[in-house]
Order: sequence, then C-alpha cells, then structure tokens
Amino acid sequence: MDKRRFVKWVREQIDALATQAKPMEAADADNLLEDAANAATVLQEAREHALTLGLADVAKRCVVRGRMNGVKAVAPQAAREVLAACLKIASDSPYLDTEQAADYLNVTVKALRGHVERGRIKPRKVGKELRFTRKMLDEYNAQDS
Repeated sequence: MDKRRFVKWVREQIDALATQAKPMEAADADNLLEDAANAATVLQEAREHALTLGLADVAKRCVVRGRMNGVKAVAPQAAREVLAACLKIASDSPYLDTEQAADYLNVTVKALRGHVERGRIKPRKVGKELRFTRKMLDEYNAQDS
C-alpha cells in the first residue's frame, strides 16, 4: 500500500466507523463490544500500514490500550478522531486549512481569521475555504516578531 492508498483507506475507515456510532441507549452491550472491537482492529491495521510506510507520527497515534471484557477495544468515535488526526499528518497536501493553520501558529481560529481580515496573512481561497501554506505562516511569524 502506498501513501495515497493509505490516505484513501483511512477516509473509508472514518466513514465506516461513523455508521457504527450509536446512542448508548439504542445499542445493546453485545453491539457496543463488537463496535469497540472493530474500531480497535481498524486502529491496529492503520498502525501496521503506517509503520510499513514509515509514518512514525501516524503509528504512534494508533496504539490501542483499552480493553472491554478482555478484548482490545476503543470507542468508534475515539477511533474516528484518531484516524482524522492521522489523515492530517499523512496527507500530501502542502496546504493547511484554517484549523490546522491556527494550530501551526498556536492561536485560536478566531484570532487567525482576525489576522486574515486585517490583511496580515493572505491565504488562498479554494471555493469558500481558506488555505494556508507553512511558508506563508512562517513569513507572518517572522514579520510579527
């Protein structure tokens, strides 16, 4: 599996885990255990693929420590969140979205938007979304210091 296929596979797993997310009162204990075990299996597979591809940062995030009735388990929602974080790391895109750019600058999204509105940072617009490059953000940091 190459990196592009890994990213596609992770997206598919996120979608599949979304269908498993059920309200606690609507699901019985057997279904909860099965969903948690499936989510753990997905994270273990993601870890193995990431290690094969040399994506150590991704592999570190995909460790399953939880157990339920002696079976490795993780809540499907938690697994989706981990996979979403892994997807951001594994993605080949040189562009960061607003949330990623705010994290990169260590500011809130609201503060980042304020810098954009005042013209301090000039992102690219892709449809209605703003996209930033690390170079653009580094230049802003150097100018701001």
